[in-house]
Amino acid sequence: MKKLIIIVIVLILSSMSSYATLITFDDKTEFLSQTGAVSTETLPNIGMVPPGNNTATLTVGDLTFSITEDSREFFCGASPGHLLTDDWTPELAGNEIAISGPEHLNIELDSPVYSFGFEFFEVQYH
Repeated sequence: MKKLIIIVIVLILSSMSSYATLITFDDKTEFLSQTGAVSTETLPNIGMVPPGNNTATLTVGDLTFSITEDSREFFCGASPGHLLTDDWTPELAGNEIAISGPEHLNIELDSPVYSFGFEFFEVQYH
């Protein structure tokens, strides 16, 4: 009889689903303090991600970035034509990701995570 009760409990627990809630933060410090998140590897400064078209993918640590067929080129680090020295924008510290054409960015995670943050900035030309 004890074996049957244990099996029932395991079946009940395994059928329960957990759901994630999406919470948006506008403040990086608040995000870090509330989630306990830590930064992973920094983005490399490689310019155009090979092979230089919409099939380009880039893996940094446990994250794999790719673009869809609608996007044309994928950059990580410096803006093109500037010998890998110029920043895309002074608004964000460090290297950035940039996409030419429609901006369809996919990010795959190697394993489940509790929290994930990303800073987005749309460059405005005057």
